[in-house]
Amino acid sequence: MRTTILYIFCITLSQIGFAQSDSTDNAQKTLAFPDFLHSVSHHNLDYAAEKFNVKMAEAEIIQAGMFPDPEISFDYANNSDKSMDLGQVFTGELGWTLELGGKRKARIGVAESEKVISELALADYFQNLRAEAGMLYIEAMEKKAVWDLQEKNYESMLQLSQADSIRHSLGEISEIDAIQSRLEVNIIRNDVWDAETDWKNAFQKLFIMMGPSSETDFTSISKDFFSFNKDYGLNYLLEKAYKNRADLALAEEDIQLADRFIALAKANRKIDIDLSVGIETNTEATNHIAETPAFTSYQAGIAIPLKFSNKRSSEKKIAEYESEVKKLNLLSLKREVENEIAEAFNDYQNQIKKTNAYQNDLNLHAKKVLDGKVYSYQRGEISLLEVINAQRTYNEVMEEYYNTLAETAKAFIELQRVSGIWEVD
Repeated sequence: MRTTILYIFCITLSQIGFAQSDSTDNAQKTLAFPDFLHSVSHHNLDYAAEKFNVKMAEAEIIQAGMFPDPEISFDYANNSDKSMDLGQVFTGELGWTLELGGKRKARIGVAESEKVISELALADYFQNLRAEAGMLYIEAMEKKAVWDLQEKNYESMLQLSQADSIRHSLGEISEIDAIQSRLEVNIIRNDVWDAETDWKNAFQKLFIMMGPSSETDFTSISKDFFSFNKDYGLNYLLEKAYKNRADLALAEEDIQLADRFIALAKANRKIDIDLSVGIETNTEATNHIAETPAFTSYQAGIAIPLKFSNKRSSEKKIAEYESEVKKLNLLSLKREVENEIAEAFNDYQNQIKKTNAYQNDLNLHAKKVLDGKVYSYQRGEISLLEVINAQRTYNEVMEEYYNTLAETAKAFIELQRVSGIWEVD
C-alpha cells in the first residue's frame, strides 16, 4: 500500500513538472519554417552576393550598345620658319569608325542573353539554397526532438530513482538496486547534455544561414515533421521539372547565347569603314626664292580595310561547334533530371513506408514493453536491469523514429528541389 501511494505521489510530481515544462515551451519564441526561409531569401550573404552578377550583366548590355568613340588629332610642323622663312603648318583631324554588318546589334544580343543566363543562374542558386536551408531546419528539428526525448527519459528515471531511494529506506528493495537507479540517472544526464549541445549547434547553423541582419531572439523551432509530406505522381513531377527547373532553362538559353555568338561572328566578318575630316593651315612663307602666301586646306578621307582574314572563318566555326555541343549538353541534362527525379521519388516513397512502419508497429510495441516492465518492477516481479534495458530499447526506437521522420522530410525537400517546385505547407 505504501509503495502504491509512493508511486502515485511521484507520478503527480512528474505531471506537474511536465506541465511546467510545456508552459515554458509555449512561452518560447518559435522560429517557424516560412519565417526562416523569408530571412534566408532576404538576408543570406552568399545569395546577396550572387545578385550582383545580374547587375553586372545589365551593365554589360549598356557597354555593348556603345558606339565607337571618335578620335581627334592635332599636328604642328615648323618648316625652318626662322632660318629659311618657310612658315609653319597647323593640322587638325577628326576620325570615326563606322561599324557595318550589325555588329552593335549582335553585341547587344549576346549581352542580353548573358543577362538572362545570370538571372536563371541566380534562380538556380536560390532553388539549391532553399533546399539546403530546408535540410538544416529539418536537422535542427530532429536534434530538438531527441533532446526532448532525453529530457523526458531523464525525468522518468530520476522519478524512479527517487522512489527507489525511499523503497530502500523502507526495506522493500536492496541497496544495490537503489545505487543502480542513481547511476543510471547520471548516465542519462550525460546523454541529455550531449543532446542539448547537438540541438544548440544545429540551431546556430540556422542563424548563420539567415544572415547577420536577421532577427535572432528565437529560442525554439517547429516540431511538425509532417509539414514536409505530400503525395505525388511521377509524371506530375516530370512535367513540373521541365517547366520550372532553372538549370534546364539556363541550358536552353545557353543555346540561344551560342546562336547569338554565331551572329556576332558573322557580323565581325563585315568590314568597318574609317571616316576622317581635317583642316590644315599654312602660315606665310617669306623666303625670296619660294615666297608663298598663307593658305588653308581641307581634307576628307575614307579607309577601307582589305580583310584577307575573312578567308578563314575560325571564329564562326568555333561558335557553331559550341552551339552543337550545348544542344547535346541539354539533352544529357534532361536525361539526368529524369534520373534524379526517379531516384528522389523512389527514396521518398521508401522513407514513407519506414515512417508508417514505426507509427503502426515499432513505436507502439516499444512503448507497450516499457510500460509493462515498469509495471512489473513496481510489483517486485522483475529487476531494475530489465526496466533499464526496456527504457534504452524504447529510446533507441524513438531516436530511430525521429531519424526516419527527418530522413523522410529531407527526401521530400530533395524531391521538391529536383522537380523545381516548392509546395511545402
